[in-house]
Amino acid sequence: MSIHCRASHHKCDEQQPRCGRCQRLSLECEPSDFIVQSTWCSATLATTPVDHGGPTSTWDVFDNTVVISPKQPEASPVPPALDAEKVSLIQSYQTGIAEWMDLFDDESSFRRAVVKRAVESPLLMNAICALIARQVGIADREEVWRATAARYYGESLQQLIAALELPTSYPEDNLAATMLLSSYELLALPGLDHQRHVSGALTLIRSHACKATSTGIMGAAFWIYARQDVAIALVHECPTRLPPEEWGVSWTEHETKEGRLGNKMVWLLAKTIAHTFRKGCVLSARSLADNRACLECELDAWFESLPSAFHGMPYERPSPEAFPLLWFAVPSTAAAMYIIMIRRSDLSNSVQHS
Repeated sequence: MSIHCRASHHKCDEQQPRCGRCQRLSLECEPSDFIVQSTWCSATLATTPVDHGGPTSTWDVFDNTVVISPKQPEASPVPPALDAEKVSLIQSYQTGIAEWMDLFDDESSFRRAVVKRAVESPLLMNAICALIARQVGIADREEVWRATAARYYGESLQQLIAALELPTSYPEDNLAATMLLSSYELLALPGLDHQRHVSGALTLIRSHACKATSTGIMGAAFWIYARQDVAIALVHECPTRLPPEEWGVSWTEHETKEGRLGNKMVWLLAKTIAHTFRKGCVLSARSLADNRACLECELDAWFESLPSAFHGMPYERPSPEAFPLLWFAVPSTAAAMYIIMIRRSDLSNSVQHS
């Protein structure tokens, strides 16, 4: 957030290297070191999911609260109380949606490390319970689970506000909880502006200098954000909110880990999206063709480096009009091959856009 936007209480669009307001007013765009709290608007209070008033989404939280620069935590928060409902929801989370969140994470951070932290963090506990209760409600007895999910969601939003205002909070907990809550919002409110749901995570990623090479929960949360950012960009046919050149990637030659190879494919897809749906940049036909050729070379190099597990094994003879049926021993390899099909399609579409 620009220091000028913060001082004048304007919403900052966080464009780089200068935000839209600073460009329009010809101001020097200086980033703010922290975010200060402001008053919740009346519309927010009127539609809050918690009885005593508060935000209605992570976008409201980050639009009205700014992240304090973190310091070393002095002590852990009071551990959350466990009951049969929470234990059941956490177990469902670990065997369900957490596997998707850890799709390209060889360490399974959201299934393991985040759950370990949730035992000590009420914020993470409520965020996990909100997400899985919402997902369970979509599949079964929605009228029963909707209220349960909303209760956990409302409590976690209030706890997120308190954590953002506390300089000794755990930044990895805040980012992980924000990713869980934004995933909840994508399930619960699919018709609203998708980009609002990931704006809070982007604020934290930039505030804490979180990169693709970050480790532990921070690194895992970054890649979940990246996948959501890419998916939303494809839906809206626009560039990703975090440009791929800002991801801070670092790749190992002759990589064999499925997760890192899958993440590289996500990054290559983000670069293709930037090429296909670029805005405010007019390039010559020659430059466009050169960029497209470079992207195709990168894609070919990635594909040729893949171990055999990525190619799948045919297990049934297809009909003449059908694609062959393939089985993948590692689910992440199947997802990576699906992404490569999307990327090749986008490269073809980029010619039409050009």
